[in-house]
Amino acid sequence: MGFNLQWLAIKDNDIKHSLKDISLKPTNLFEEFSDSADFCLTKINDWNLIVDNTIKYYDVLDEREFEDNPVVQTRETIYKQFSEEKIANLSKNCIVIVCDVSDYLMSSKIASWEDGEKIWEVSHDSQVSPDHLKIEGTPPKELNKIIEELRNQQAQDTDGDVDYIYEVPIELGSTLIGYRHDEDISDDERSTPPWQVLEIDYKCSQGFWQKAKILLNNLIKS
Repeated sequence: MGFNLQWLAIKDNDIKHSLKDISLKPTNLFEEFSDSADFCLTKINDWNLIVDNTIKYYDVLDEREFEDNPVVQTRETIYKQFSEEKIANLSKNCIVIVCDVSDYLMSSKIASWEDGEKIWEVSHDSQVSPDHLKIEGTPPKELNKIIEELRNQQAQDTDGDVDYIYEVPIELGSTLIGYRHDEDISDDERSTPPWQVLEIDYKCSQGFWQKAKILLNNLIKS
């Protein structure tokens, strides 16, 4: 099925506080590869990078009218740990770059958040069209060169077997952060494997406090 994940690159000095904002906490476990756990954390350059491998999808029928096929099957996300609301809250005190990668949907997206607002976003969705590319805001100038190079490669692919535009958001993330989800991190200076395993901190999640409130009310009534 390939890769289906989301990563967050956070530029701040208090990663523990940032983890609380997204209801995660560190463990004492370390892994060599980012897909060895549901959530994991590493440090790349000046960025704290968190990978979420828990993205889930399902197939639905899309009833939009198409010329050749009035009803087509499309794919939608049903679960994502880091909602835009959480990311906006997280970015109030730092810069956050978020990248979504789905080999299943053949869609990719990267966005930058700061002061609780989305600053720019670049996305590709092959279900819209093979050359689909949506740009919002003012992305970094490096994007223009990436688009030019990948469009040239797409034009040279006469068989049309490879979706090069899918790589645009991914390559932009690699340029800005120094990370690609499909490449291993190699650092001889690390004394432990690069990825620290994270787990959900239910005490920081909204659901935990809702259940606690109900339990407290029941105790008061009894």
